[in-house]
Amino acid sequence: MTYNLEEEEKYLASYLESVSDVTKIQAISNRVYCCDASRSLYCPECYRMLVSKSLWPGSISFFPFHSIDIILGIKERRTSSTGIQMMCVCRMFAEAAIEAKKLLEHDQRIDKIPSTINDSNVLWWENIKLHDLNRNNTLPPFESEEDGTFVLFPEEGKSVPISSVAYKIKRLIILDIKWTRSANVKLFSDRHKLTKKNKSSEKHNPLASLKSLPFVHIEFPPKKSHYWRWHNRGEGMLSTLEAIYFAGREMCVALDKHTNREDLLSILWLFALQRSIIQNRCKEEGRRAAYSEEVKADARALRNPMKRKRMKNAES
Repeated sequence: MTYNLEEEEKYLASYLESVSDVTKIQAISNRVYCCDASRSLYCPECYRMLVSKSLWPGSISFFPFHSIDIILGIKERRTSSTGIQMMCVCRMFAEAAIEAKKLLEHDQRIDKIPSTINDSNVLWWENIKLHDLNRNNTLPPFESEEDGTFVLFPEEGKSVPISSVAYKIKRLIILDIKWTRSANVKLFSDRHKLTKKNKSSEKHNPLASLKSLPFVHIEFPPKKSHYWRWHNRGEGMLSTLEAIYFAGREMCVALDKHTNREDLLSILWLFALQRSIIQNRCKEEGRRAAYSEEVKADARALRNPMKRKRMKNAES
């Protein structure tokens, strides 16, 4: 089985469009009170899924990673993080599995619970963790390559294609930070400077411990992201959740796991729902969708003084 990026992109685009039923979107976008705030779709604090269970997707039969550690970077908002969405999806699958197990236990037609209900890979969500640096979460001691720990981060001269070490990976570390911040050459330095009111100080960098670990990158990243958050780092830069999906697909091919693409797509279910709600709202208001390349290009231009001036002149 070979990896075909064009087919992967088409399949993902088709899946995202399939979750755009206006009637369903209107029904699921009602707000719910959770963790002392009004929420929609999910709670970024406790990871509770607020969408009706009747709409939840099916379970994933095979997940290519034994464990994942998501590190939410400093100044990153939980409400904008797709890593948080991943945690919500994990809680959703955990709750669905508990209910399924209860139903099986009370089903008198079944002599014993199938062994797969307790299979380590079926319960993959238990090994997905998120560490929020904004809340002073202490990172666990990450081991070396010999223990199968790798960092998913493209770095020239250091990272290797994830497929080339697929059989070695047991633990994958993923940074949930803006691409504009990831461009900082001191991202993994021992100490970094903080400037506040003309006073400079140095603070220990919590990401420094990662620099000694082996790095991997997605070998065939799609040129465009479906995320509604723009960046100026060029093509191939994805949201955290998209990165997990495409890294997972490359892993499945490398491990020769002939799994259905739709199986792994379930981790993007919440992402797809929120994207569809944004799309529907933009249509109602007569605006271009926030995730469109045109809107992202305009946002980049507004951050560039020269381009901003040309845009104002064009409007006048």
